[in-house]
Amino acid sequence: MALVECARCKRTVMPKTDGTCPSCGTATAGAVMVRLAPTDPAEAAAWSRHEEELRARRASATQLRERGDRLTTSGIGLALFGLAVSVGTFAVADAGGIYLVWSGAIVGGVALALRGRGLVARARVLDAD
Repeated sequence: MALVECARCKRTVMPKTDGTCPSCGTATAGAVMVRLAPTDPAEAAAWSRHEEELRARRASATQLRERGDRLTTSGIGLALFGLAVSVGTFAVADAGGIYLVWSGAIVGGVALALRGRGLVARARVLDAD
């Protein structure tokens, strides 16, 4: 079967075996035949390059997302560890005793988590294009 332009929905379709448009169900008898021209080799090469660039962008987006997820997870873990050590030493310390506050681990963990979220956001931008 050949491609035709449906008179109702104006789409180029291949009619179903009963002669109707697969998109809207209208009969395609007497519809205008659509001829396909072979693709120019230069245009085919341009499409090939375009598809290769898209594959490369998706691959780099996947790598960015994985790295961002790892940074986010490790940053949250570091912040929670610093918080647990701080709370634990405070709970164990006697009244007026010495305890540790691991503010560096907490701040560093939050910074790592934010950096990871930024990488994931960049990966989304790469995927969207």
